[in-house]
Amino acid sequence: MYIALTSIVMLILVGFMTVLFQGRERSRTVTDLDSNAQTIMQEIIQTARNAEVINSPSAGVTASTLSLSVLDGTLDPAVYELSSGNLTVNEGASGPLNLNSETVTVSALSFQNLSRPGTRGIVRIVFTLTYANPSNEPVYNFSRTYYGSAALKTF
Repeated sequence: MYIALTSIVMLILVGFMTVLFQGRERSRTVTDLDSNAQTIMQEIIQTARNAEVINSPSAGVTASTLSLSVLDGTLDPAVYELSSGNLTVNEGASGPLNLNSETVTVSALSFQNLSRPGTRGIVRIVFTLTYANPSNEPVYNFSRTYYGSAALKTF
């Protein structure tokens, strides 16, 4: 009787610990995605705010690539695009640099030029991040779409 009661208590504790572990891993997954999204958004928004002109997409158009004319000639143009699940930036003659970490993939990237005549420019940014799940564990299956916008500064 004592062994049966101990077994039941141990089984309950193992189940409880499993749920706690999965919750912790899920929280870490979400935090990693949100951290990547924040880094990506900050990079694009900061560059857009300091840009002179939105080269593409043109006003009123949505595209998967954003090209900005920036003040620093060595970094002009700054081009953001999707490449093999990574959001990359090409600045000037430099090669592409991944903005996301290896733990996430980027999809559904779009830039919408919301500029109106007589304004410096406004761009809307949308992308989806998905946690890379090589082990195919259900706890790591997570994806979220992020939205942002940036207005070019007036000088």
